[in-house]
Amino acid sequence: MPLYEEISLNDDILDDVSTADYSSVVYSRDWLIETFIEQIRKHNIQLNKKLNIRNAWDDIKRSKLIESLIIGLPVPEIILAEKYPQSYPEKSFLIIDGKQRLSTIAGFVMPESHPSWDNAQLEQLKVRRELNGLTYKQLEADYFDEHRLFLEANIQCTIISEYQSDDVLYDLFSRRNSSVCTQALRQILHNGPFANYLIDITNELQPIHQVLGLNKPDNTFFDIEIILRVIALVLFGQEEYQGNIKVFLDKAMAKMNQAWQQHYEEKVKTCYRAFNDAINRLNKIFLIQEIGRPLTGEKNVRFNKLLFEVQIYYFMSLNDDDITLESKENFLSAFKVLCHDPIFQASLASSTQTLAHYRVRFESFNKLINAAFQKEINQLPIKASS
Repeated sequence: MPLYEEISLNDDILDDVSTADYSSVVYSRDWLIETFIEQIRKHNIQLNKKLNIRNAWDDIKRSKLIESLIIGLPVPEIILAEKYPQSYPEKSFLIIDGKQRLSTIAGFVMPESHPSWDNAQLEQLKVRRELNGLTYKQLEADYFDEHRLFLEANIQCTIISEYQSDDVLYDLFSRRNSSVCTQALRQILHNGPFANYLIDITNELQPIHQVLGLNKPDNTFFDIEIILRVIALVLFGQEEYQGNIKVFLDKAMAKMNQAWQQHYEEKVKTCYRAFNDAINRLNKIFLIQEIGRPLTGEKNVRFNKLLFEVQIYYFMSLNDDDITLESKENFLSAFKVLCHDPIFQASLASSTQTLAHYRVRFESFNKLINAAFQKEINQLPIKASS
């Protein structure tokens, strides 16, 4: 079952997006492929190479896009957001919808600088079979008409300008990409060394992928969001979390990007090691596919990221030798009871905007941990006065 069918990727994030103000300027243009290529070459359209690694397309689908442009078939529109013009000498754009299409075009034309293809040559074309096997350089050199048709093909481009809040971008992104986690947009809006670190660690299979039932990095970026949420809660929760998880995660990413080498790199790496240690401790108690899922006795229980956060947060405070046969039995027995508690259940279903529900989740699990493992942990990733 695809991850987006098993869980709601953006439920609490979108709850925290304020009513979008669409008083911004929205206009449409038909841009030539040549125009897109020039904007990408000049870095006015931002294509993060690390994000391209998570491209869900294969070379066959990429080839079909190039063929469609050559033979004049319609291609879905591209949506860009113009960066605040007062901050840049030249217009610069973020991709809201169309990253895979633009990555395909850039990777075909400029494979050295934008390596988004496995092998940047056309394959399995059904209409223009004679083009199979061609690279862009070969198309340019030997197929003048087809090369011209490709460069002069156009795609409708909608541009959002002068938006007052990035809530507009989150709202629009979710409308256009219902099966993609909003973390994909956050990686674009808050690009930097910390954002790249999150991509780098999850490009290889990690314990979180086992928990989520994935055999490869997640193209929706949900694996990255789960890790980010825990790191942000551990490092900033007590000082800065006010109930709006979207704002909290955005600020945390911006802060860690800005002072990565000077202040946060080692802290984050230490936190991530503890994150994985916590998954391993949980795996001594649960099957890996049970972590982050309530023990209610029902079949096909969905992964709950709010429960997972609570589990990881407190299991990071345990030691491996705390998990004995007796403590495991005590924990499982009490956890099953907690999973049937209607107040705790409500706290797992509620938006994280509600600080009261947030407190219930963490305080209830904190008490359970202390009783089962005979600990005296007394910490919440939230201000004590909240």
